[in-house]
Parts: sequence; C-alpha cells; structure tokens
Amino acid sequence: DHSIPDPVLTPKGQLQALGVPSTYSVFFSSLDYKTTVILTSPFRRCMQTTLAAFASVLPPVAINPTPLVILPQLQECGKEPCDTGSDLEATKAMFPQDFLDWSNCTEGWNSNEGFYEATEEKQQERAKWVRKWLRECKAEKVVVVCHHGFLRRLTKTPPLGALWPNAELREYEFKDPSGEDEEADIVKVVNPVL
Repeated sequence: DHSIPDPVLTPKGQLQALGVPSTYSVFFSSLDYKTTVILTSPFRRCMQTTLAAFASVLPPVAINPTPLVILPQLQECGKEPCDTGSDLEATKAMFPQDFLDWSNCTEGWNSNEGFYEATEEKQQERAKWVRKWLRECKAEKVVVVCHHGFLRRLTKTPPLGALWPNAELREYEFKDPSGEDEEADIVKVVNPVL
C-alpha cells in the first residue's frame, strides 16, 4: 500500500529478514568485521531488515561488531508516502540502539526535494554519488541494504530488467577496478561467494 508513510515490515517481511543468515550462510561466514561495512537506508523497513538480518554481526550480539552506516542516499526513489522517510526523531525513537549513528541524516534527507527529488535525473545523480562513495570506501566488502527502485538505478538496470525479491543478496563489483570510470559502474559478479 503506497499510501502508508514509511511503512514497517510485515510479519512475512520480518521472517524473510530473520532468514537471511541461514539462506546465505556461506556469505555470512565470509564477513570479517575488520574488512566489512554494512550500509542501510534510514527508512524503517530497511532499518528493521538490517537489524534483524545482520543481528549476529552487530552489537550487542557480536563481540567485534561490523560497522554499520546509515546512509540516507540509499533511500527509495518515489514520492509516495511509502517512499518518504519519517521524521528523524520518531525514527530514532523506534531504533534507540546506542550504536546507531544518524549523523548522515542531515536536514532535507526525507523531503523528496533537491538531491533527493523524485525525478529520474536526480535519482540517477544520487545513484552515481553512491557508486562513487562505495568506490572510495576503504572496506573490502560493503553490504548495502536498501530498496528495489534505488538498486535498479545503482546497477543501471532497465525498469523491467530485474526485480529484487525481498531479502535477496546479490554480489557486484566495479566494472573498472582502476577507479578511473567517471560513472563508477558496477557489474554482477559471475561466480559470487553467496
């Protein structure tokens, strides 16, 4: 229902998120807190997914937790209520864990205006910004938890080219490992660890 503002996960979605570690056990065994970072959209459904799916590598469960970055640039692309972030204070109240850093959620991150405008041009610009951010990230492995519409733009997949089922992991790498590609394009890994 697109009219629900920043919806939370359904019970089915909660189960899907909890099932990620067992579905992708090989991938989870490859995670190393020293070389991995997890990125998530600040939308409530993504926060729930991240905290449930990656609970074993986050505080308080993990002795050496994997770093988690809340990155508003990963938010969904639409302008409907379901694709608009909640008030930051209300979101923080829902996720009071003291290890969460909300500092990237600066004013306007949930306005659907400016850099976050729900136009194709702005969404492509934002996807390019994220690809460059990923390329500059020092981690060897970056886990991105976000939304179908944004993933399509991040990977430059045509509108009907690929759907991302809920709680599906895919592995990508940079098309140009030298880092000289202005677009910082990514391509699906042929033989993924997953």
